[in-house]
Formats: sequence, C-alpha cells, structure tokens
Amino acid sequence: MDKYQRYSKEWNQVVNVRSVKVKTFKEAAEVLGTSPTTVIRRFKKVANKQLVEGVRLPKVIAIDEYKGDTDAGTYQLIIANAETREPIDILSNRKKETIKNCLRQYGTSYFKPVVSRTWRGIAVSFVKLI
Repeated sequence: MDKYQRYSKEWNQVVNVRSVKVKTFKEAAEVLGTSPTTVIRRFKKVANKQLVEGVRLPKVIAIDEYKGDTDAGTYQLIIANAETREPIDILSNRKKETIKNCLRQYGTSYFKPVVSRTWRGIAVSFVKLI
C-alpha cells in the first residue's frame, strides 16, 4: 500500500470494477464493507478516465427524430449505432447547430452518409453542415 492509503491497490481495482457493474452504489458498498460515498468517489475516477479517452462514433450511425416534450423544442433527435442499435446520444432539438456540435464532439473525420433515396436531398445538406 502507498503511504496514507487506507485500501490496497487490489481492493481499489475491485471497487473500480464493481462500481461500474452493480445496480447501486449502496449495494457495492455493502459487499465491499465500505461507505457508498467511497464507492462513488472511485466511480467518478473511473468515469473521468473514460471521458478523457473519449468515445468515437461507429462506422455506421442511425439518426432519427421523434416527438417529445422539452423546453428546447417539440422534436428531439436520437443518434444510435446502426449495427448494434445502441443509443449514442439524444439531442434536445433537431437544429442544425445542435447536430453539428454533437457530431464534432465525437469526431467526424471519416463521416460518409448512406441514406435511402427518399432522404438523399437532406443528406447532401447534412454533409455540407459538417
């Protein structure tokens, strides 16, 4: 153990894994014999490392709009992985600037739209957007 450290490195590794996989922080704390705030602190460290590394867009994304209820607008936009169908991000509105900022956040250096004939005109304007 390092100086001034109350838990071993191995214990910290277990907490890092458990904090991500369990349903609640309280459950992880009970299993590991510590407080929920300790588990939350360890989780935040893991989460910050993941956020620094960043998330890249998959090769194929699906963008769809749906009618919702927010102050930002009537329609929201969902960006999902087209292959696994997992949501990547949900945007509060479908404005051009919002979409542009979101896609730039994930990095769009290799972006190539593939759309049906119905949406071809929108795709052309979408590529100009980015």
